[in-house]
Amino acid sequence: MEQQNYNKGSEVALIKLLIVDDEPNVAKYLGEMASNVGCDVERTTKPSEALSLVSAKTFDLIMLDLKMPEQDGISLGKKLKQFAPDAALVLVSGFADKYDLVHAIRAGFFDYLDKPVFPEQLESLISRWRRCSKTSLDEISKIQDLSEPGPFQQELEEFGRRLVESALRCTFGNGRKAAELLDVSYSTFNRLKKRYGIM
Repeated sequence: MEQQNYNKGSEVALIKLLIVDDEPNVAKYLGEMASNVGCDVERTTKPSEALSLVSAKTFDLIMLDLKMPEQDGISLGKKLKQFAPDAALVLVSGFADKYDLVHAIRAGFFDYLDKPVFPEQLESLISRWRRCSKTSLDEISKIQDLSEPGPFQQELEEFGRRLVESALRCTFGNGRKAAELLDVSYSTFNRLKKRYGIM
């Protein structure tokens, strides 16, 4: 396990991030990138050590590699959630298929990143988490339309759209199953679809 602390004088609180990837070079690369966009990073190549870390410390975000020899990232994420229910889980993989994404959504993952991960992708993820981590889909669906939405509302709208579109792809367009997947009522799901112009 290694820890990286990079504080460049920003007044914004550092995000506590745990990276779990069995490839040391990948974990180091992700950690260096994350440090540059406002994260206080810890990384490990061992799922068993990740469990020990979340039992002892608080993390805002946990990035998990999908394919690891000791344990896959989705199964590990479910266990980590028992110790860190407020942490946002992010699946990272170059091999995930739609079934993996369905399982990740059902396990409560916040987002998914394709490998190789580029700095702009990570920065976008951090921005979405900062603005949307404490906002539910039900709350997003009730926000009134504004003629000139501000940056915060734009972030929420994009977050909601991504979730709705992902759920529909994972359920082959079945609205009721997509609503169940996102744990919202069917009426809320339809309201969101209408809001985003998704047919």
